[in-house]
Amino acid sequence: MPWNLKYLELRMEKTTMVDYLPDSLEELKLEKNFNSSLDNLPISLKILKISYEYDKNRLNNLPKNVEVIYY
Repeated sequence: MPWNLKYLELRMEKTTMVDYLPDSLEELKLEKNFNSSLDNLPISLKILKISYEYDKNRLNNLPKNVEVIYY
């Protein structure tokens, strides 16, 4: 994955890739059926787009300034 990546859209239900995203990432969009942990997102992340079906109780460990957008 490029170190200077700013935007990423993941179209998979389960992946550990979200634990290894580059620090340059600013926007992340996740598949409607995404069901993996989001505990290790980069602190540079500004926007997280995720399905309204995602368990909101699993969003406890997000970076400080993230705006969560549900779709």
